[in-house]
Amino acid sequence: MLDAVTLKRVSVSYGSNHKAIDNLTFNIPKSAITCIIGPNGSGKSTLIKAILGLTDYSGKIEVFGKP
Repeated sequence: MLDAVTLKRVSVSYGSNHKAIDNLTFNIPKSAITCIIGPNGSGKSTLIKAILGLTDYSGKIEVFGKP
């Protein structure tokens, strides 16, 4: 079954010494209800921006099988 969102080894950096997300890998199944929680500054908004293509990242992000 096709996943709704797939991330493989995704990293996002701000500047040369601040990694907001480091080597993140996970899948969200198509039928899942998912929530992203964490403390301030943990990278939640950065993760959403990467999934939406609004910030540069390394690794692979697919939404319904498409980059």
